[in-house]
Amino acid sequence: MIQHQELVLSKTTILDTFNFYYRPDDIFVGSAIAANAYENFEALLILSLASESNVIVDVGANIGYYSLLLASRIGKSGRLY
Repeated sequence: MIQHQELVLSKTTILDTFNFYYRPDDIFVGSAIAANAYENFEALLILSLASESNVIVDVGANIGYYSLLLASRIGKSGRLY
């Protein structure tokens, strides 16, 4: 039997800039992102290496955390796959 239930999302802000929505029952990634304790060093490192117009492949994007950050950095002239 397949049952559908309403999807509930919570909102938080990443690096004081980006809105990010996650499932509040996600006790691993969601709660770490909400607490601003999710790979901040890695996020800042990746953002420092990316620039406008870059072409980036995000292999294993999972929930899109880095994709969101990178897309904002590379702008409309860049490409993110």
